Amino acid sequence: MEHAVEVLGCSEHTAVRHRSILRRFLRWCRARGQVVSDLAVDDLQRFLDDERRRGLSPGSRAAVLSTLRPFYDHLDLRRPNPARSIPLPSGERPMLPPYKPKEAAAILDGLGASRDIGGRFDLAVVTVLAETGIHRRELVRPLTAGLDLEVGTLQVRSGLTGRRLVPLSDLTVEMLSAYLGEVRPVCPPSDLLFANPRVSFDSAAYGSLEPDLAGSLVRRAGRRSGVSGPHTCQRWRVTATVELLRAGVAVDEVSRRLGSADLATLERYRRHLDNGQPGS
Repeated sequence: MEHAVEVLGCSEHTAVRHRSILRRFLRWCRARGQVVSDLAVDDLQRFLDDERRRGLSPGSRAAVLSTLRPFYDHLDLRRPNPARSIPLPSGERPMLPPYKPKEAAAILDGLGASRDIGGRFDLAVVTVLAETGIHRRELVRPLTAGLDLEVGTLQVRSGLTGRRLVPLSDLTVEMLSAYLGEVRPVCPPSDLLFANPRVSFDSAAYGSLEPDLAGSLVRRAGRRSGVSGPHTCQRWRVTATVELLRAGVAVDEVSRRLGSADLATLERYRRHLDNGQPGS
């Protein structure tokens, strides 16, 4: 539970679901006398097949696999993650539609029109999401000290990929420079780059930006813009990924920038572009 919430940035509800899946998986391993860390791809596939035979829907089996992937990342096996060698079942998780350039601009322009501290804080958060495509769990954790505006990089921390430097566009550098000079000083004091100014001083979230609150501000910005939903942090990640691929950046480089170990998903995005994803 603690790892899912604190490291992966999951909600309490999602963490409970992960725990239930892992308990079922561990019972399955014990019943067969198998050591979790020794399991190979074929062993995990047998577990998923057993889940199918006991009546789990394709979507639920995809959720099981999505739980096992970060679980094996956390074990740090010093070998390829066996759960990531099994593709998510075809057609069960449709790709979120990336924002078209005009839609993304409408959301950011709407935030840019705000003069209050909350709106300008939201602009900084959404711009970083839009330009970098980092995970929500990574968005809420960078330190101000990890931002280098001269070089144009932001150090992010993730339980899946450790620490990495994410390159920032000139637009993001300019926006974050203004944010640090005008907005961050009046936000709650902390070492974190993003500290929600709307949180009460007696709240446990004071001095931080919780994952659920990050999702809320993204939804609020999207709805106010008039752009069709859904509006999620993940949709901004998809948008950034698609834009990098559209710009001709190699798949392995996109994977490095986004901290993604799932090259199959990135190849799927590239095929989506090849099939004529509209760009306006």
